[in-house]
Amino acid sequence: MTDLPAVHPQDLTPAVHAYLTGASGSAFNGKDVEMRAAWSGDDHLLWRVSCRGQDAVVKLFLDAGQARSRRQFDGHTLMHRHGLAPAPLWVDRYPEGLARQLCVYLWCDAVPLSPDQDDGLSAFAASVARLHSAPLDDLRRFSPHPLNLTTHWRIAESGFAQAVHAVPPELPLRATLDALAQAAQAAVRSALPLWQTALPAPVHGDLRLEHALWDGIHLLLVDWELFGLGDPALDVARFLHRTATTLGDGATERWLQTYLNHVELPDLAARIALYRMLLPLDDIAFLLRGLDRHAGDPELAAALPDLTATLAAGIATAATAFHLTAGDLAAQTAAYVAALSSRAA
Repeated sequence: MTDLPAVHPQDLTPAVHAYLTGASGSAFNGKDVEMRAAWSGDDHLLWRVSCRGQDAVVKLFLDAGQARSRRQFDGHTLMHRHGLAPAPLWVDRYPEGLARQLCVYLWCDAVPLSPDQDDGLSAFAASVARLHSAPLDDLRRFSPHPLNLTTHWRIAESGFAQAVHAVPPELPLRATLDALAQAAQAAVRSALPLWQTALPAPVHGDLRLEHALWDGIHLLLVDWELFGLGDPALDVARFLHRTATTLGDGATERWLQTYLNHVELPDLAARIALYRMLLPLDDIAFLLRGLDRHAGDPELAAALPDLTATLAAGIATAATAFHLTAGDLAAQTAAYVAALSSRAA
């Protein structure tokens, strides 16, 4: 067994090796297994292992593993049939000798997609379209993401309202944020008919460049932890929102157009556009909550100018999307942060 650098404060590599070679739930039970590499994700640990010439990925879940491991295995099982995911091997909800669930699937010789790989980006867009157009016959599990605009907006509106409530009503920023909330509400009311006939579709749930593996010819998706029935428009809008800075406007719009050229779902472009208008409100709420809680923290003092500028830019983006005139946002956000700092002092 190869020595590996620790990927967790408590090195689990020996325990995982013992499970693979000796547990009844392991397909490699009684066989020689080489632990070739190890790395960590946000809430999971992964190993590349080799058994009798077959390389596989062992994924150990550290958070909400019961649900995430089942979704991941379902994603691999169903989408491998469509050439969209590496072949699954097994999932174990109660692995012997381990405290967390794990999922094992075949290794593929590909690397995460880079934002400068135009062919790969086109293949990625086409693959997501195939995913969203896949049959629903064998899919019974829902993604944890909202299923439609009504559910998404109920959650987003509540979070935004709570964050805005902490802004003193006498500050100009409060009026700007209130106007933004009203404009978003009006846009949602106007767009709701677009979802009346929209059916759920298979969604990945966490589309990212690093979750798209590209070998120059084929593209496969990994990290299916949030897989299930969901809203394909939200799946795409979250990806575009998350990667807008990385890809830039031109590549973002080319990706979207390629995706739309490969999928036939009613009103999908308009639904994606509405979500792209709403998602910046989540960023604004996140920043407002963070500033409200930590503005008096000495460790945050050096970052306050950048956070203030980021908040102003986020509000400006949202205001432009909803055709609002917001005034001097740099001054408004600076006055708000100054009020927070004064309160903390």
